[in-house]
Amino acid sequence: MKELQTDRLLLRMFRDSDLDAYAEMLADPEVVRYIGTGEPGDREVAWRSMATHLGKGYATEAAQAALGFAFDELEMPRVTSLIQPDNVNSIRVAKRLGEKLFGTLDLKGKPCLVYAIEREEWRGRIV
Repeated sequence: MKELQTDRLLLRMFRDSDLDAYAEMLADPEVVRYIGTGEPGDREVAWRSMATHLGKGYATEAAQAALGFAFDELEMPRVTSLIQPDNVNSIRVAKRLGEKLFGTLDLKGKPCLVYAIEREEWRGRIV
């Protein structure tokens, strides 16, 4: 997997050495409020989820880098974000990125908002 770098962030795949810090993060109820089950977890939970979840701060910057990679490197025509309706911070990030609400769906028994942006819209936003 390619590493993505912004002015303040390095986005990369997890490493074994990340486990302790990630387990500490998942033990914080405020951090896990909108990921996984929403319940704090222990080291075993952290190990299982390490490959699928990461967050706390820098969300817009990281998402911009990921969008750039998706559109420029992978040549994806559209990028979609699935967001829990009460996750106002993620909705704010999606809107900052230029994503628009396309609808709702049921994801694993929970309602989910579908935000998306097309490649052409993304290109029109970056100058």
